[in-house]
Amino acid sequence: MDTENPNKIAKFDLPNNFTKEEFEKLLIYGYRMNASDITIQTEQPVWGEVHENLVHLTSRVLLDYEVRAVAAMLYGDNAATNISGGGDIDTDYWVKVDRANRIGFRVNITGGLAGKSDGMQITMRAIPGLPHTLEELQVEPEIAEALNPLHGLVLVAGKTGSGKSSTLAAGIRKKLETIPNRKVITYESPIEFRYDGLKLANSSFIFQTEIPKHLQHKSGFAYGVRNALRRAPKDILVGEARDRETIEAVIEAALTGHVTYSTVHADSISNTISRMVMKFPEDSRDGVTYDLISVLHLIVVQELVPSVDGKRIALREYFIFDRASKKKLLALKPVNIPRAVQEMVEERGQTLLAAATRAYKAGLIAEEIFMKFQKEAA
Repeated sequence: MDTENPNKIAKFDLPNNFTKEEFEKLLIYGYRMNASDITIQTEQPVWGEVHENLVHLTSRVLLDYEVRAVAAMLYGDNAATNISGGGDIDTDYWVKVDRANRIGFRVNITGGLAGKSDGMQITMRAIPGLPHTLEELQVEPEIAEALNPLHGLVLVAGKTGSGKSSTLAAGIRKKLETIPNRKVITYESPIEFRYDGLKLANSSFIFQTEIPKHLQHKSGFAYGVRNALRRAPKDILVGEARDRETIEAVIEAALTGHVTYSTVHADSISNTISRMVMKFPEDSRDGVTYDLISVLHLIVVQELVPSVDGKRIALREYFIFDRASKKKLLALKPVNIPRAVQEMVEERGQTLLAAATRAYKAGLIAEEIFMKFQKEAA
């Protein structure tokens, strides 16, 4: 399959006025083509992203009424009304492949300009029904062990599409399968992975809540975390710590003894801390910095890069915050903490450059990818 030339890809024959059944066959076709994302857009053919190459999945373009019909299939008859009102839609959609298997998609529907008139873009990211294992994701043993703390905050950072949620879900899966007496609560938007097909350890279970589908509140994730504190969980997973209220709630959950997991959009460990603290008013940042450091257990920064076999591989920067490192950091002025953290990563953790170097020496990535990380670290 020549994924670099869309014209050489076998196209799915999507008929005019297609049915829901035919649309779902298209999704299954894209999934089997290893398309990580499928884009359905007014006045465009259906696109798939296969190992970072954009390819046509259909020959013909879709008209606006067809894209609106797809939106209704995915979300309901009020989808177009929500979009025309200036909003966007985040949801999930599941397709049954056979009696035993189904595949899921994380869906975003957004309005915009298509040519000379208004249209829609629907982005569908494929998600497996079950989380991968840590072994399947080739997570380093040190990270795998640190993903299961007795208490504290675990953060996985990276760009959009870097596999942050997949890594956290793999860690939760390991915990549920191997450790008894764990009550795990998650707040996600949308729910990406489902755990109902796993054989769980004795007396361990999970309850997943999608925001805003299951829990509608103006504070979103922040309200979810405070809702969790009333439900006596052992572990709390928050889909994304992206605003002040949520970050504050995540820190509060960790301070009260809960193992807390979340994701952050950041490109380094020190930048993860800085980005979280900068969400707060200047006069409260020092206190937030100290609280954050006191509860941190692990930060992983993940980046997906092309591998030599035409697929993708995850490179990970990480640091485990033990008692000694936190004591040293808490003795510093808050303004000096991010730099001190980065020095600790270089001395006792793993940088992205170190991960890239190891992957390059193992023949997993090309020299140009390795050189990119070397240049960025210079």
